[in-house]
Formats: sequence, C-alpha cells, structure tokens
Amino acid sequence: MESGGCSPRMNLRVGVGCGWGRGTGSNAQQSRKMTPALPLLFLGCWLAGPSWVLGQYRYPKPSISVSPGAVIGQGETLTVYCLCNCRGAEFLLFRNGNLIQQMNKYEYGGELSFPNMRPEHTGSYTCRYRYNMHPQYYPDPSDPVQVTLAERLPKPNISIAPHWWVRLGLDVTIRCQAPAQHRGLQFSFYKDGTWWLNRMTPAGRPAEIHMGSISREHSGVYTCRSVAVTAPYLWSDPSDPVELLVSDPSLPKPHIRLSPTGVIAPGGSVCVSCLYDGSVRGFYLSTSGDRTRPPSLQGAWHPGEFPLSNVSRERAGSYSCSIAGEQSRFLLSEPSDPTELWVSDPSLPRPSISLSPSGVIAEGANVTVRCQAPRSDALFFLYKLGGLSYRSPTRGVSQFLISSVTGSDAGSYHCSYHLNSTAYVSSEPSDPGELLFASTRSPGLPPDYTQGNIIRLAVASAVLLLLLLIGAEAVHS
Repeated sequence: MESGGCSPRMNLRVGVGCGWGRGTGSNAQQSRKMTPALPLLFLGCWLAGPSWVLGQYRYPKPSISVSPGAVIGQGETLTVYCLCNCRGAEFLLFRNGNLIQQMNKYEYGGELSFPNMRPEHTGSYTCRYRYNMHPQYYPDPSDPVQVTLAERLPKPNISIAPHWWVRLGLDVTIRCQAPAQHRGLQFSFYKDGTWWLNRMTPAGRPAEIHMGSISREHSGVYTCRSVAVTAPYLWSDPSDPVELLVSDPSLPKPHIRLSPTGVIAPGGSVCVSCLYDGSVRGFYLSTSGDRTRPPSLQGAWHPGEFPLSNVSRERAGSYSCSIAGEQSRFLLSEPSDPTELWVSDPSLPRPSISLSPSGVIAEGANVTVRCQAPRSDALFFLYKLGGLSYRSPTRGVSQFLISSVTGSDAGSYHCSYHLNSTAYVSSEPSDPGELLFASTRSPGLPPDYTQGNIIRLAVASAVLLLLLLIGAEAVHS
C-alpha cells in the first residue's frame, strides 16, 4: 500500500520535482541509511513547491499570461509568459494543443515573443514544464488563453493641454481623440510604452486624463489607443507619441542669441545659439506660444546651435531655449529670456530713415533717428547691424534718441516696421542711415591712444627725460 509523505518507511510515488526514485520501506538498514538525508528531502520538496493530496505527489500547475493582451493588432508583438514556482524546469509553449517550441527560461518561468502578429499566430495557448532528469514526464498544463487578432480602428490623436512643457505643481490634461465616431470606445493610455490606465467615453467624445500637481515622475512619453468594447476585436494602432516635459528648478537657466540679428529676408539663414557653461544632456529650442509643434532636442555640445535655413514667415516668432539635465531628457530648466526672429515681407512698402543732426557727430552729442512709413498703424524698431535693437512704443512716425554719442554708436542704422496683423513679420529694412563719429584722438597715434592716454604718455616721457639728465650729471661728476 502506498501512502504520501517523505518518510523512508513508506512507498513513495515518483517525485520529479525533488529528483526522487521509487523505493520501499521494508529494509530497516536502508531506512537507517536514508534517515540523515531526511532534512534535505524536506528542503527539496519545499523548493519545488509540491503539494500532497490523498497520499499522491502533485506538481504545481503553471499559469499563463499574454502581453499586451489577448486581443492584439496585426503586426504587433505578442509576448507569452509561463509562471511557476518550479525552479530549474524548462518550459514549453503549445498552440491549439501543438507544441511550438521551448520558451526562453528565467528563474521562475519562461517567455516567448512573436514580434509580428499574423492570423496564423492566433489560437488557444497553453504552457507546460518538465525537468531534464525526467523529460518524459509533464505535469498538468496551464489553463488556456485565447489570443485573437483584432481588426483596425483609425489611429487616435493625443495632445497635452495647456502645454507640453509644465512647471512643477501645475495641472495638465492628456486628451485622446478618435478621428471617427464609434459606439462604445474605450481608450487605453500608455506611459513610456507601458500600459497606464483605461477610460470609457460616450460616442464621439475624447478621453481625458487630468493630472494635478505635476511632479518630476509625470514626465515622459505618452501614447493612447482606442478599443471598441461592443466589438472587442476592433482596436487602433497607438497614437503618435507626445512628450510631457517638466521643469526642474535645480537646473540653471541658459542664454539665447541669434546670428545675424535684425530682420531676415525670406530664404535667408540664421543660427540660434543656446549658451550654457556646464555639462548637460542636451538643449531644447522652442517657439513661445506654440502649443502644437514639439520642441527640438540638440546634442550636448557647447554652444548648442540650431541652424535655420531657408527661413520663411512660418519660422518667425519668439524663441527660447532650455537645457535638459543629465538625469533625464524630460526634465528641463526654466526657459531662457526670449529672442525674436523677424522675417521680412517684400510686399510691404519700405520705410525711410534720417538722422538729426546729420554729418559727423562729435563725442558726447545727442542724435535723433527718425523712421517713417506710409502706414499710420506701423510700429517701428531701429537696429544697428551687429548691435542692439530699439523698439518704438508709438505708431506712424517714430523717433529714437541716441544720447551722449561715443565711438561704439557709430555705424549703419536701419528702420523696419510691422503691423499688428502680421506678428514677427516686418517690412524690408530701410536704406542705411550712417552715424559718423568725430574722434578726439590724435591722427598720428594708434586708436587706443585717446586724450587721456596722450597725457599719461607725456608725463611718462618727462619722467624718463629727467632720469636721463640725472644719470648724465652723475657721470660727469
């Protein structure tokens, strides 16, 4: 008569998980020899996870699961997992009762992926395991899971409001919208490629996820997809990804500059430089107020340069840049102070420019630059090639005062104007107005020798002459 247990005095049913053979308990000598191994036998039973039911050994039944789900779209990757507390076993995957192949093994299970799902991959999946020492023995299979290939719904659109860049502690809403109405849609949201949560919506309505008090952990890449609940074998491809970028107050704010400055002609080129003295993961360049176009990430070199070629009116705008810290490319510094890129419109009449007084200006004098255009609603700005710009707060005719002129104020000045209806689009620049500077330097001396330098040079020369005379007198005496 056989009975259960690990006692050597009893007949044992074969236990593959512990590596035992069949034995009898009639030989007392064998019993005494096996007694010291009894603790090891119990340990082996515990590691293998067996159970004893009515005196018979029963191996643990494996469980099976699939990702991303039992209903999957064509062309996607299906991963099948087989789990069991049976260390050292090898796992086999079956489809519709037929062995497919051995699964990739890890400590407490196996997995197998199908990277391009097709109709022949659908069916009822089960898994089993066995031990190398008893390859002919298979414990009970897992419960089956039915994998079905879904038909396609149109790809949804995902957006983040009010902006894809948000400061810590503020709120954002992630919205997933199906391009076509369908009854009973469920939307699944994913963060960094991993399923996050589901939302049910009425027909034709978008699914929204409201996130309050944003933290650094909320940053990342978000996508969504739609699934027809009334027809569970219909679902969409994932949406295009959208990034949620979160500010990190510990990162310093960079600087930004344009080269060249001033108004850029259509088709011209400009370089936007993001300046920061330190180690960063990269630079983000964005256009202020643009809630649709994602930012650009530039490699981590210094300065971070964004060349813009063949500039058009669509490129005009207010630009700022941020740095992405070394910890994560989704954690950004506060944006730099903005700089504006203006693009000219050849259809606008050119303005005129005049300087008063004209001619050569003495050092310390005041000069008024006058800009005029045929439009009474024009807003002007004055800029110097390679220098700063000045903007007028008044419309029509504008006057700019340059007080206490120095040599650095000399050069060519231009006027341009823009209209409220054409933001960051201006007229072509006026003809140049030349500011000529009258220097007080001596004509025969180098440019660095100003009047103060001349005085210092005269004093030094006198002292040197005095020392020479004293030396000559000492020699004669």
